[in-house]
Amino acid sequence: MIDLLALQELCALNYQRMRLLLQGRAALRARLPGTWGEIDLQAERLSPHTSSITLHWRRPDLAWWPQAGWSLHMYHDAAMLEVRAVGERRDFLVRHAQPHPHGYARDEKWQVNHFLAEMLQQALRHDVRVALA
Repeated sequence: MIDLLALQELCALNYQRMRLLLQGRAALRARLPGTWGEIDLQAERLSPHTSSITLHWRRPDLAWWPQAGWSLHMYHDAAMLEVRAVGERRDFLVRHAQPHPHGYARDEKWQVNHFLAEMLQQALRHDVRVALA
């Protein structure tokens, strides 16, 4: 069973984490500690209600790591941040039927937003708020 309330709480926490990371900036480039790699955050569209952010997360130590950008939407009126797309994948439903023809997990939307939460938390845990020169 998919817990919609837990997904909303996760998106609300991700919103707060992203606000802390960006702190009023429209862009951030930072090196994460250890083997986490580097992140680039770029605000593509800013508005009072919804902002669009592109996240690129590079892992040069892993040849198989996807280089696709993550499309994120910040809903300011709801104080939520959600993953809208990863590369060409734009159809993250709250719940997918199983078996899925493209191999999506039943809780794919939860998984990508949870993965984003871990990355944002890691960045904040190590105080990654200063842009690289």
